[in-house]
Amino acid sequence: LAMLVPMQLIATSNTETFGPVIPKAFAAARAGNHEEAMKLFWQVDPARRANEQIGAFGGQNTVHRMGWKYQAWLNGYNGGPLRVPTSRLVGSQMRMLRKGAEDSGLDVTSDNDEDFFLGRNPA
Repeated sequence: LAMLVPMQLIATSNTETFGPVIPKAFAAARAGNHEEAMKLFWQVDPARRANEQIGAFGGQNTVHRMGWKYQAWLNGYNGGPLRVPTSRLVGSQMRMLRKGAEDSGLDVTSDNDEDFFLGRNPA
């Protein structure tokens, strides 16, 4: 869309899932470097497809905030608990999301998935 109309930002959309790729793609699109923007867009397609499996497209019909937070944690964000009610995030979903991020070439933490539930800065 940024290639068609002038956009100033991308608001709440789980972009932290993709590490630094989306800001780079957005900057490339705004600068008119559409080929680079699309290269970056398709680079993270495995992570995008994994995300679709746990969200509205995966049958939940709501935003999977715990999944979003886990994806951000993979990229260095805090992690930790969310207030209830929240969606349940299980091991198979975490493995799928981690694989999608790794297949996208993102710099994914080597921390154990169990550490996500504690967070990097526990209270």
